Amino acid sequence: MKKVSVILLLATFCIVFSCKKESVLDATFDCSTKRISNSERVTDFKKNFSIVIPKKMKKELYYNSFQSEIFAADTTKQLSETFIIKISNNSGQLIYNDKFFKSIDSLSKIQEQILVESQIEPFKEKEMYWNVYKSTKKGFTFHQFNSYIKIANDSFINSVIEIYGDEKINERLCEAISILKTIEF
Repeated sequence: MKKVSVILLLATFCIVFSCKKESVLDATFDCSTKRISNSERVTDFKKNFSIVIPKKMKKELYYNSFQSEIFAADTTKQLSETFIIKISNNSGQLIYNDKFFKSIDSLSKIQEQILVESQIEPFKEKEMYWNVYKSTKKGFTFHQFNSYIKIANDSFINSVIEIYGDEKINERLCEAISILKTIEF
C-alpha cells in the first residue's frame, strides 16, 4: 500500500509540475520555457494560425494566394540586441526527402551560410525540421533559425528567426523560440 501511495504521489507531482521531456531544440540552445509577459495573441489574415507576441514588438501581417504571414520585431532596440521573427502558413506539400534537404543546402551555399545545427523532432504533435545557420549580413555576424512544420498534406508552417551581432545569441534565440512555441494551428 505504501508503494502505491509513493507511485501515485510521484505521478501527481509529474502532472502538476510538468515532467515532460525537454526537446532537442531546448537542450541544444539551453532554453527554458519562459512565459511571455505583456503580450497579445495575433492571428494571421487567413485565420490559419496564431501566436503570442509581446505588445512592444511591431507586428505586420501579409498574405497572398499561397501564404499568410506574421512578421514581428522589437523596433525599440538596436538590431544587435533583439531578433526578427517571421512565421508563415504556406500552401504546398512538405516532404522531408533528399530533394527538400538539397534545396535547403543549395540556398545556404548561395547565401554563404554555415550550418550550425539541424534536427527533425516532434513539435505540438506534428513533425518539425529546424536548422540554424551562421554567416555575415549587413556587416554583422548573423544567425538564422528556420523551421518547417507539416500541418496538413497541403500546407505547412515556416518560421525564420534572424539574430544579428555576437552577444546573447542563445538568449535571443530562446526568446524567439518561446514565441514560436505559442503557435496554435
